[in-house]
Amino acid sequence: MKRNSTRFLALFLTAAMSVTPAVAAFGENQENSDQIPAISLAPQPSEMPEISVSPTVVPEKEALNNAETDKKEAVNESKDSEGEDPQKKDSQEKESEKKDTEKKDTEKKDTESKDSEKKDPEKEDTEKKDPEKEDTEKKDPEEKDPEEEDIFKDKEFRSSITDYTAAEGKITLVVKGNDSVFDRLYVGKKEDADKSKVITGTTDTDGTYRFTFDVPAEMKNQALSVVPGNSNNGGEIKWYTAKDCTITVPDVVPAPTSIPQPTDSPQPTAIPEPTAIPEPTQIPSPTPTQTPAPAIPNGVYKINVTSSAFMFRVVDCQLTSKDGVMTAILTLSGVGYDYLFMGTKEEADQADRSTWIPFTPNAAGKYTYPVPVSALDTGIAVAGHSKSHNLWYDRILTFNSGTLEKIADLNVQEDPSNPDQENKDNSSDPNKKKDDKKKNNKKDKNKKDKKDKNKKNNKVQTPGKDVDKESKYESDLSGGTSKVDSSTGLKDGSYVPDKFSWSGGTGKVQISCSKVSITGGQAYATITFSSDAYGYVKANGNMYYPDHSGGGSTFVIPVALNKNNSIIGMTTRMSVPHEIQYSIFVYLNGADNKSDKDKENPSSSDSMVSTGNKKLDDKAPEITGLEYKDETTLEHAKHLKVYHYENDITLLEVDMTTDTARTKESVQAESEENTEETAAVSEDEETAAVASDEEQSMAAAPEEESGSSAPAESTGDKIEQLYMGNVIKYLIVPEDADVPAGLDKDVILIRKPVEKTYVDSANAAEAMDKLGLTDKISMIGSDLTDLPEALSSAVEAGTLESTGTYTDLDYKTMLKSQCTLAILPSDILPKTEEDLDAKTEELRSTAQRFALLEIPFIVDRSSDEENDEAVAEWEEVYKTIFDVK
Repeated sequence: MKRNSTRFLALFLTAAMSVTPAVAAFGENQENSDQIPAISLAPQPSEMPEISVSPTVVPEKEALNNAETDKKEAVNESKDSEGEDPQKKDSQEKESEKKDTEKKDTEKKDTESKDSEKKDPEKEDTEKKDPEKEDTEKKDPEEKDPEEEDIFKDKEFRSSITDYTAAEGKITLVVKGNDSVFDRLYVGKKEDADKSKVITGTTDTDGTYRFTFDVPAEMKNQALSVVPGNSNNGGEIKWYTAKDCTITVPDVVPAPTSIPQPTDSPQPTAIPEPTAIPEPTQIPSPTPTQTPAPAIPNGVYKINVTSSAFMFRVVDCQLTSKDGVMTAILTLSGVGYDYLFMGTKEEADQADRSTWIPFTPNAAGKYTYPVPVSALDTGIAVAGHSKSHNLWYDRILTFNSGTLEKIADLNVQEDPSNPDQENKDNSSDPNKKKDDKKKNNKKDKNKKDKKDKNKKNNKVQTPGKDVDKESKYESDLSGGTSKVDSSTGLKDGSYVPDKFSWSGGTGKVQISCSKVSITGGQAYATITFSSDAYGYVKANGNMYYPDHSGGGSTFVIPVALNKNNSIIGMTTRMSVPHEIQYSIFVYLNGADNKSDKDKENPSSSDSMVSTGNKKLDDKAPEITGLEYKDETTLEHAKHLKVYHYENDITLLEVDMTTDTARTKESVQAESEENTEETAAVSEDEETAAVASDEEQSMAAAPEEESGSSAPAESTGDKIEQLYMGNVIKYLIVPEDADVPAGLDKDVILIRKPVEKTYVDSANAAEAMDKLGLTDKISMIGSDLTDLPEALSSAVEAGTLESTGTYTDLDYKTMLKSQCTLAILPSDILPKTEEDLDAKTEELRSTAQRFALLEIPFIVDRSSDEENDEAVAEWEEVYKTIFDVK
């Protein structure tokens, strides 16, 4: 009983004493912070559970300790009962109680200390708000993973937007990273403490990651902060904070919610595939195209087209309206789609292949497609077939009526002497339809083609009213470009370029010119880069700033019409801003005073050379991407012209008609007939075997070599036609000089250095011997006599191979000897009417063989010159080719 009373007293003292330190702790905190309310010394009933939380743990521990003590005391009592001294027993009992009291006091202090720590909110907040201390306590420096610290070593995050779409107030972006280490993305700033909204990347084919997420539509054309990171194989994400990373949200017009609107088109699905609609006889297919209001008058228009996908951009569109029915020629920014289909991808898969719309490459190599247009300002479903992936993709195109600009009437009077011909619809003549379709009357068609060509080349446009204002600019103090003469005699207004070409850069970014604006007699070109990463363009001695609408970079700059213009574009797509040199050529009929000369010797509409091949040029022709420098004046030679351009590039012109049985008229007629026959054969072959041949060629050819389903003239055919012209133009180009793409369709390219030459012309052999160039001759014609001594000795010694003439040349030997140039005699040209046909066929056959071998040849006409002075001037040809100074 005495022992139990002692325990109860100790327990009561412990509980009572535990209240005082807690109150004291709150009192101390009250002095340090006014935010903690005063606490009464007499605890309120509501506070008692809170205060008593800690002490309640003590009795549980004491119960265990007391149990052990009871056991010990029971043992002692047992010993006492066995005869121990009562006085000694009482002494031991007091000593035991004293130890128990000391032990309880120690445990009580520990408990009060813990309780005080739990009751001190300021200390608790301080510890929670000190992440450095917490990290120090949790992490042992010796336990750090060096690989985790170096995971971003030598890494720099770069990204590109591979696709985006817009709908109902948001833009969905697909962003591709540049390194496999970046597999997570956070949209926000690197300083943000909470990065819980993490975007998990999906693995791409090259091991990098793509991230798909939505942003508000209001963010278009703005920089969006992002933070890339690494998940450490599902562990804690480590964020890349070495640099600030941003993504520019592109500008895109949201896709319509209905395709098309029911109120505008009662049967929208009848547009892409009318045969699939069960009621075709009840709702005629033209009906949807007549619903837009107001009706568009007959004519040809330029119009802007908005696409729902960044990778499917329309860079040019020509729309034709006839009797309420609209069709368009679309030009896409890239060359990744080989077919279009008016409808969805599911309908395209089910449709007959004949309903697919193949592409036709234009002069710039862009893909164009003829498509029906059911309505304006309404989304039209179009499926695009990817060549590389062999898949259909859904796209939405919207033809914007607000951008319509009429560029031509539908019916143009062709014969000024017959005014009744104007407004006559030639297509209504069934006989003409039949003749055009079956091509039974080549003579009539050649005349029509010639008229169309001359009309296209020489007609001066009627200007429109929608002119573009010059882009904002400031002076370029670096002197990167010089002032241009943008003056012109054309009337003020807007024009569509009759021809536009450009060169420079790597070719990944395309440049287009949609409009020329004439204001106050000054010409301004509206040019667009296919990338939105261009920050400025230097031109005309100024620095111009862009409009980034439509996913590209558009500038309106002064230009000199019908001449090369040098500009400099600055792109931010690379790791650092980079300036790139370009040359643009904007051509408008009637923009200069060369109309008489152009009529006499016009170039084709897609030519990069300003003159054709009917005669020798009196002045150096404009060549897209090249700057004219000077001319080598030839006072005696009448079959040769030599013009020099910058970068040591030279243009040679050789007359193949004057003083021969060939006439300019016969050569021109023959060229047109050959072109017509080639086109007819190509069309017949396509009609007969387009399906099977195309499938086989697409399956067998590498992806990048997959061709168009439409007939296309081969490079060899084009080179053959160049050799058959009245004049052959040769461009002599140094080894390291860049030549604008496509120029090889207008001239014969000869690359320097020329080390091995086949010579079958006595005059050429003599000229090369005189200039010390006999070491450049690797093969010589076997019929040549009276050779210079150096060449005769080389033939006798066997160091110079004497092979056949150009009429029976061993082409295999020529290939083995790695010959890179052939020089033929003027005997290949007809001198009399009797041998005209035979010699013409001989020239064509030779041209075909050399074009196939990709070995250029020059016809040395020095023997046809009138005097020795003229013959001597032909040495300029060999000085130029072999770099003789």
